[in-house]
Amino acid sequence: SYSNIVVDELKVFKCSDTACSNGNAYTLDRLGSVGRFNSIAIGVDELPIIAYYDQSNSDLKIHSCGNVDCR
Repeated sequence: SYSNIVVDELKVFKCSDTACSNGNAYTLDRLGSVGRFNSIAIGVDELPIIAYYDQSNSDLKIHSCGNVDCR
């Protein structure tokens, strides 16, 4: 997971090979100034969980991915 600070979005990159030389980037949140100070972990269901800061609302947010692509 990463923050696109140019447009204040939370994004995630899904590698398509083991070297992570190719893949796709997906936007997870773009409502306000979001995505900074993000952290990613793998849940018991083996899917990513991303915690991140919503600066617009001074909130900590959690995004639980619904599938391995985190979409």
